[in-house]
Amino acid sequence: MRFSIITVNYNGKKWLSDCLTSLLNQDYQDFEILLVDNKSTDDSVNFVKTIFPKVKIISNNDNKGFGHANNLATKSAKGDYFFFLNPDTKVKDTKFLSKLAVEISLHSVDVAGARIFDFKNKPLDVDGELGIDFLGYPGRGTFPFYMDGCALIVKRECFTTLCGFDTEYFMYAEDIDFSWRARLYGYDVRVLYALEIYHEGGGSSSPSNISFDKVYKIPVFRRYETEKNIQRTLLKNYSLFLLAFILPLYYVLLLAEVIFHLSQRNVSMVHALIKSVFWNITNIKSTLTAHKIVQKHRILSDFELLKLMHPKINKLLT
Repeated sequence: MRFSIITVNYNGKKWLSDCLTSLLNQDYQDFEILLVDNKSTDDSVNFVKTIFPKVKIISNNDNKGFGHANNLATKSAKGDYFFFLNPDTKVKDTKFLSKLAVEISLHSVDVAGARIFDFKNKPLDVDGELGIDFLGYPGRGTFPFYMDGCALIVKRECFTTLCGFDTEYFMYAEDIDFSWRARLYGYDVRVLYALEIYHEGGGSSSPSNISFDKVYKIPVFRRYETEKNIQRTLLKNYSLFLLAFILPLYYVLLLAEVIFHLSQRNVSMVHALIKSVFWNITNIKSTLTAHKIVQKHRILSDFELLKLMHPKINKLLT
């Protein structure tokens, strides 16, 4: 089988009909769809079983996050390529998979993404918008450094060698870490510009009861998870030599942000940022183990990698 399309769902019933219908309307049929449900409470599973009987369903007893669910699905998947696709997406082009098959025949595709638009046809993650700075923070860059996890195509061999997604990342920034490690290991990471995906953006991770930063209207949980995961990404993927320069700057900026939010009496955001640091302190043993594995297998040097990153600090530009 050529493609295994893997969708992780948590209370995404309102998106699933459009997403799955767009996949089943493809003119290329050498694929399977696996839906991993992270203990949804919106009747998603019964809905898919009834309306889309061809979809293979994996039901988890609890929600361990995006990476864990995707890794689990790959163990049952039969495809040569894994296509990780969020439920709040549409594949409008019925020739999408046909075009993907052609791209694979023409290029050595290891890790790839598509051009991404919102449902109003506004381009989202294209070119520099998928860049990161040298502190691991996403934003504009010289060219795409990482492929967005909402629509990520990975060769099975590559995914296996990288041991999949890091399951310590509940959600957010796991695509940055995965693409970073893929580059370090010498794999090709590219955007396939002939392919287009339409993404609601946050639709699969925005429950109504989530608390928001009152200054910038950013979900506090998202800031915690992103900050926590970026710290772990730096600790795993940079050499110890470069970490000696990177980490002090990272934590000085984080401290400045904490002071700013204190001045705004934004206690929830201060708590989230400090909590992200303590998580990495308490989990340093597993991070150092992962660091050793990455450094042992890497091919690309830090200095070669830095050439692919934005030299300015994205956090200061937003």
